[in-house]
Order: sequence, then structure tokens, then C-alpha cells
Amino acid sequence: MFKKFCLWASAAVFFLSTVGFLTTFSLLTLFRPNYIKSWTAASGAYQSLGGVIISENGKARLKEASTAAEQFPLTDALVQKAAKSALSSDFFQNAFETVIDGSFKWLDREVATPSFAVDVLSAKQNFVDRLGDLIKERYDSLPACGDNIPTTTSLLKINCQPEGMNIDQLISEQKINLLNDRTFLSQALITADSFGGKDGNSIFKQQAEIPNYYRWAKLLPKVFAGLMLVSAILVVALCQSKKFGIRKLGWRLTIAGFLSLILTAVGAAGITEARQMALEQNPGTFVHSYREIVAAGLTAMRADTAKLSGGLAGVSIVTGGAILVATRSVSKKKRNQASVPEISTKSRPEAKAPAAKPTPTPTPTAPAVKPAAKPKPRRPNLIQ
Repeated sequence: MFKKFCLWASAAVFFLSTVGFLTTFSLLTLFRPNYIKSWTAASGAYQSLGGVIISENGKARLKEASTAAEQFPLTDALVQKAAKSALSSDFFQNAFETVIDGSFKWLDREVATPSFAVDVLSAKQNFVDRLGDLIKERYDSLPACGDNIPTTTSLLKINCQPEGMNIDQLISEQKINLLNDRTFLSQALITADSFGGKDGNSIFKQQAEIPNYYRWAKLLPKVFAGLMLVSAILVVALCQSKKFGIRKLGWRLTIAGFLSLILTAVGAAGITEARQMALEQNPGTFVHSYREIVAAGLTAMRADTAKLSGGLAGVSIVTGGAILVATRSVSKKKRNQASVPEISTKSRPEAKAPAAKPTPTPTPTAPAVKPAAKPKPRRPNLIQ
């Protein structure tokens, strides 16, 4: 009885550890820099994020209280064009990948704090230079004012070329003003300390325990793999034969693979639902402006999840099926033996031939004496 319980427990541990290994290995493999970068690139964020940030007055916006915002508002077409040129896809890609690589070094406990730095000053310089070129091109295309007086002195709105106006000097002065404007991209570098929190502490300092949790999470696939190995050895050892123990493992590998496929399908359905929710966000929400980027990124995530998790589940099913096919003849032979009851010569006594009945020995008896016949009386001879 105890042996049967140990066999059942070992088989159950093998099944659960197989499911755990397939699940944790998939999740931890997907949550790595290469996959995150791939999803971001597939979302089109690098190409469209600059325009979205500018139109929504995001990180690169000119604050309303600044002088630069009054002279060069982001609502102006030339300013937007210059900003999109500075906040290019290459800029966003380099910045994002730098942050991701530095953050994972922190998660992997290679550094105490994330080591990354995004050069914002170069983007600001590119923006100013590009804006100056666009203003110069526009001014050169204007007609001379002559006797007319310009309706405005704004370099973005002036409608003619006044006589004696040194446009190059004015553009140079405005470029210097923009570069010195602390309200517009004031940080020269974006580092881990830039992600602020309470009391000036960055988010990474506040969540200093996350790398420890991540390290333990990375051990889970190894733990489940070890449990699979130990429980598999116990199942084979406790079975009546090695081949039947291996067959038990084959069944559980197959079932675990199918269960993993079901979990993968549920996860894909959840990602699809999240994608649909992102697309249906109202215009007043923060996600609304980025809904297309989020939806495309979730689509790429769903595809990779189905490919990796589904592939691992398929390997489990194929391996289990191959084991079942290889041990099929053994199982069939066992069933045939079970259908014909075996007569054990040890459990039943041998049938003995009936002993021959002894022939009774005749008891000697005296010979039968017949009574002598009485002599007939002789008739007297009357004639003498």
C-alpha cells in the first residue's frame, strides 16, 4: 500500500513539475531584452512616437509659461517638422534600448543601480539647428516688402522680407535663446536618477528588492526541472518494470503538453482582449494617443508567446506520444496476460491419483459338506 502511494505521489509531482517548467521557462524567456526590443520595434513606436509626443505636448513639449513656447509653439507646422526630425526613430530606438539594457543589468544584479544615459542635449541641438534651417528656407521664399510693413516680426509668421533685415543674425540669436531655455528639454542626460520618486529617490532605489525577486524567479525553471528528474527516477523505480514506469511518464508528458497548450490559448485570448481594450480607449484617456502603438506591440507579443509556449507544449506532446508508441507492445502483452488467469502450481496442491482399492483377501472357510443321501430301504426278497 505504501509503495502504491509513493508511486502515485511521484507521478503527480512529475506531472505538476512538467507543467510548471513549461510555464515558467516560457515566461522568463519572453521577459528578456531581445523580445521586449522586438515587440517595441514591431509596434512602430520608433517611427510614430515623436509625432505623438509632439502633438500631445509630451516630454519634448515647450511649456506654456516659457518665452520659447510663445515664439515657437509646438502647434506650428515648422516647429513640429523640426521636432520630428530631431526626435527621429533612431533617437527613440537608441534611447529605449539603452534604458532596457541598463535596467536588465540591474535586474540581473550586475550593477547596484541601472547604468544608462540618454543624450537629450544632442536631440535639442538637432531640433534647434533644423528649426533654424526651416525658418531660413521659408524666409528666402518670401517676397520683398518694399513699401509694405510686415504684419508681424515673428520669424514663423513674417509675410515679407523687410529691407535691411539680417535674417541670419536673428536666427542665430533665436537658436541661442532656445538652447539656453531651461523649460525646454532642460536635462542634458536622462539617467536612472531621472525617474524620480518621493524625496528625490529614483524609482529604482525605492524598488531595490526587485532584483532579488527576479533572481528567485529565474531559479524556478531549474527547480521544476530537478523535480521532474527526481520524480521520473522514482516512478520508474517503483513500477513493476522499467518499461511500464516509462510509459507512465509518457502519459503525463502528453497530458502536460495539452494542458500547456490550453494555458497558451488562454494567454493569447487575454492579450487579444487587452489589445481590443487599448483600441477602444476614449479620446480623453492617456492611452488613446498611443493606442495604435500599444495594439501593434500586443499583437507582436501574442505571436511570440504562441510560438514559444506552443512550441514547448508541442515538444512535450511529441515526446510523450513517442514514449507511448514505443511501449505500446509491452502494454498489450500485459493486457493479454491479465485476460488469461494464470494457474499457479505453488498456490494449489497437486492432484493425486486416487489410490487403488486393495483387493480383499478371501477368508478361508471350511468346505461345504453335503449331507449323505439316505439309503433307500431295500425291499425284502420274498422269493428265496
